[in-house]
Amino acid sequence: MKNRDGQVTIELVIAISLMAFLIFSVCDNFIIFMKYLEVQHYKFYYLQRMRVEGWLSSSDENSMINQFNAIGCPIISIGGPEQSGDDGDSNRVLYDPSSVDNSEISLNIVCIPNPQPFSPLSLIGRTQGNTIINIGGTMLSEYVPTN
Repeated sequence: MKNRDGQVTIELVIAISLMAFLIFSVCDNFIIFMKYLEVQHYKFYYLQRMRVEGWLSSSDENSMINQFNAIGCPIISIGGPEQSGDDGDSNRVLYDPSSVDNSEISLNIVCIPNPQPFSPLSLIGRTQGNTIINIGGTMLSEYVPTN
């Protein structure tokens, strides 16, 4: 390595800085992706519970909110038939053997991962909105009222 003009040293510093930035970026994106997979897992779990009960029960809703807070993804909104809804028992989706379309039950969750991923644009003073995770799914309800 020639160090007569300091040129090689500067190139080495720039290359190492660029490599460190790329490695950090990959690790940061991996963390967000792992949170996304964990959110997907919880969505499937609660969607399965909704399939059996016909709605998202109040206890399941509170449990889901606590689990999302524990993984660092506080929930902004939950969409789907909920027990805590204003319509009472009319929110419940019943199994309808005559029409599969009437038996569909869906769950949509919007949450914000904490901490937010690093934005390279912030280095030059640009701001960007929050990164959000928006997931949803649909299943067929199996709830049949017992009389």
